[in-house]
Amino acid sequence: MLVFKVLLLQAMHTLSDERGEYLIRDRLSFIRFLGLGLAGPVPDANTIWNFREAVKRPAQCRHCLRVSMRR
Repeated sequence: MLVFKVLLLQAMHTLSDERGEYLIRDRLSFIRFLGLGLAGPVPDANTIWNFREAVKRPAQCRHCLRVSMRR
C-alpha cells in the first residue's frame, strides 16, 4: 500500500520518481501521509518505477496489490 500512496503523491504533485523519493524524505506531510517514521526506510526511485510498470499490467497489478496489502 505504501508504494501505491507514493504514486498518489506523485500524481497530485506531478513529481518524478527521483523527486518523489527526495520529497518523501524531506516533507513531514508526506512522511505522515505514508505512515512512515522519521528514520524509516523510504522506497527508492527504482522501486517506485518498478511498481508503476507492474500496475500497467493487469495480472501483475493484482499480485502487487495483494503483496502491498499484506505489509
